[in-house]
Amino acid sequence: MKKKKILLTGSNGQLGSAVKKFFNKKNYNLKTVDRKYLTVYSQKKLINLIDGFSPDIIINTAAIVGLKKTILNKQETEEINQILPKTLTGISRNKNIHLIQISTHSVFDGCINQNGFDESFNAKPLSFYSTTKTNAEDIIISGCKNFTILRLPYIYSSNFEKKTNVLMKIVEDINSGTVNINKKEISSLVHVNSAVKAINDIILNNANGVYHCSDIGTFDWYNLIIYISKLMKLNVKVKDNTISNSISKNTTLLSQKPFFGYNSWKHGVREVIMSLKKSN
Repeated sequence: MKKKKILLTGSNGQLGSAVKKFFNKKNYNLKTVDRKYLTVYSQKKLINLIDGFSPDIIINTAAIVGLKKTILNKQETEEINQILPKTLTGISRNKNIHLIQISTHSVFDGCINQNGFDESFNAKPLSFYSTTKTNAEDIIISGCKNFTILRLPYIYSSNFEKKTNVLMKIVEDINSGTVNINKKEISSLVHVNSAVKAINDIILNNANGVYHCSDIGTFDWYNLIIYISKLMKLNVKVKDNTISNSISKNTTLLSQKPFFGYNSWKHGVREVIMSLKKSN
């Protein structure tokens, strides 16, 4: 049986590195793309690379994330978060390559009196970062037939070298003795392994459309901090810097579709913290 060819962007990121590790062990022919191929100035190089490799699937995990980082690097953010997906959309359309685009819960504003957002809700971005990710989704949906958009919430893993690991700063602050809470929010978490499994299942099922992937359950920042501190067996001082009358956001990802709820967030976080304690 012929191996499916997968082209992966963003293979050095938290999710991308996990995708690379997983698919290298599976019956796929995986090729990763360096960042030098992903800028607006290297579109021809990227197209030539894809022509030479002829992938069946492109998994685009490349992204510039973070509210401050994206504002400080607007040009790069637009190139990677918005223009790159546009380029990949054209390639996918012309060559009928399955494009899997990783997106985010940040496309939703969280400012509604609901339990969260499923795939039927329209995006309503509030930040520059979320606007670029929403624009990418719109470009793909309108310009590509063979696509999957996979939205993920706050992502975590045992890889504490990646700043996108939502647990990294919390663990650092717990070790210092004080953790600050700067926003009122109920939301979702997803272990990187759950996200990778969802991507694999999408490929196996040739699933097209928009999907959400999240661990089971919701969290708020206070309860997450207390849960982790108990696992670490450390006392911590929690400073709530939110204004008492500020609006609480709910950015929980919900779904009635498959590729959702592979694990509970408490179980996943516990696994991560226990592995961190063993490594120390």
